[in-house]
Amino acid sequence: MKASKNQRDTTAKGFLKAAWGHRAAAQILEPHAGIEAGKPKAIFFAFYNVLGLSVELYLKGFLRTRGIDSVTLSHKPFGHDVDRLLKEALDRDIMRIPAATRLPFSEANLRRFVSTIGQHYAQHKYRYLDNNTKKYSYIKNTELLWPMLDHLQGLLEMANFF
Repeated sequence: MKASKNQRDTTAKGFLKAAWGHRAAAQILEPHAGIEAGKPKAIFFAFYNVLGLSVELYLKGFLRTRGIDSVTLSHKPFGHDVDRLLKEALDRDIMRIPAATRLPFSEANLRRFVSTIGQHYAQHKYRYLDNNTKKYSYIKNTELLWPMLDHLQGLLEMANFF
């Protein structure tokens, strides 16, 4: 697809740069984003929205290197659907990038992370709060999260995609 006047033709490098920035912002928010008295703190929603966007952009950056244009990536079936983006990235061998199988960047960890926040992120439930959503999914332990995202960033940079 060709970018229209109002759409951007984002390169893989552009996606990666934006992903890194959102990842860094998420890490700043993370210490303040917990659950208190059984309810998520207000920053909880900003954290998961920014974190989901970071993962979306990393996956789109990879898919750009595999020939999918940014306009296609911005519409269904992709858009903000990180579950669908991950499936496509796995189908296009993201795990075959050298060093991609080293912990913490394992397919199981990546799938677990995306399945935890993917649906709420794709439906914008971390962005636009509604009274009907009583329970939000969240990552109970972020210990592997930051190394996994760092590894994803590094392997995309080292893979000479850019």
